[in-house]
Amino acid sequence: MLTRDKKVDGALEAWRIMAPKEGFDPYAYTPVRTWRKQDRRRDHIVLQLKDQTGKSIILKKLYRPTDQDAFVNTVKNHHRAHNALRDHETAQVPSILFQDDQQLVYITEFVQGTTFFGVCEQIEDRTAILAKAGAWMSAFHQATEEQRRIYQPKFMVNHINHLVDEMQSGKRRIRAQQQFIKTATYIQDFAKNFEGQESIISAKHGDMNMRNLLIGSDMSWGIDFGEISNAPVGFDIARFLLNYAETFADLDDIAPGDVIPKCDLDAFFTGYTFVGQNDPAVQFLLKVQLLLDWNRLPRNLTQTSIAHMVRFKRIQKIAKTAFV
Repeated sequence: MLTRDKKVDGALEAWRIMAPKEGFDPYAYTPVRTWRKQDRRRDHIVLQLKDQTGKSIILKKLYRPTDQDAFVNTVKNHHRAHNALRDHETAQVPSILFQDDQQLVYITEFVQGTTFFGVCEQIEDRTAILAKAGAWMSAFHQATEEQRRIYQPKFMVNHINHLVDEMQSGKRRIRAQQQFIKTATYIQDFAKNFEGQESIISAKHGDMNMRNLLIGSDMSWGIDFGEISNAPVGFDIARFLLNYAETFADLDDIAPGDVIPKCDLDAFFTGYTFVGQNDPAVQFLLKVQLLLDWNRLPRNLTQTSIAHMVRFKRIQKIAKTAFV
C-alpha cells in the first residue's frame, strides 16, 4: 500500500487540478508507487499513477527549489534530450505529456526499466551494465554536441579555491575540513596537465547519478534532468562514475592516482565511444568531482543516515588513493 503524507497529497491535488485541462480523468488514476528526492538543495516527489486498464504515467512535483524559471529550464532540458534521442534504437528519454509551470509539476510517459542503482544492487559482475550506462551517455552527448574547443580547467580550479577560502574564513564548514583543504591543494598543479587540450561541449544532463538512468532489456532511458546548460562531456561522466565508485566499486582495486578501478572505467568506456577515457575533461573532473561530493556531504554525520556515513568513509578512502 502506498504511504501517504502531505507531499504525496500535494502532488495528487496538483494532478486533480491539471489533468482535466489535458483531457484526463484524474480519478481514473491511482497512485501505486512513490519516489522521493530530498536534500539541502532539492525536494521533489515522483508518483507512478495507473488507470483501470493498467496504463501508467509518471507525475513529478517539485517542492524545492520553488523558482519557476528554474522549473521551466529543467523541463526544456528534458524536452531537448527527448527530441535529440527520439529515434535512437537503444537510448532514449521519456516524453513529457504536459506540464503546469505554476504548480511545478510535469507528467511523463511511463517506461519499463530498473534504475542503474537497482541493477547494481542485484548483480556482482557489473561490466555489462556499466557499458550500457556508457552507451546511453555517449548517445546523449553525441546527439547534442555543440562544439569542440580547448578545455580550460581553471574554472573548476577557481571553484575549488573558493570553497577552500570559505572554509578558512569560517563561512563554510564540512566534515574532515582540514583534510579537505590539504587534499584540494593538489588540484591546482594537477590542472596543468590538461591545459591546451581539446574536449567536446554537449548538452549537460545536470544530475547524472545512478538513479537517473533506467535500464530495460533493449533500451535505456535518462530521466530527472537538471536545468538546461551545455558543458564538457566530462561533467556528466565524472558525476556518474563517482556516484558509482562511492557506492559499489571495489576500492581495493583502485590504483594509486586513480579514483575508480580500471576494470570499471574500461567497462564504461566500452559503451561510451564519443570521447575516450583520456579526454582532458574526463581525467580532470573525476578528481574534482570527488572533492565536490565530499563538500556536499552533511557535516554532522551522526544526525544523518548510515548511508551518508558509509559514503563519507568511502570518499576518504578513494581520496587517499587518488591524491598521491
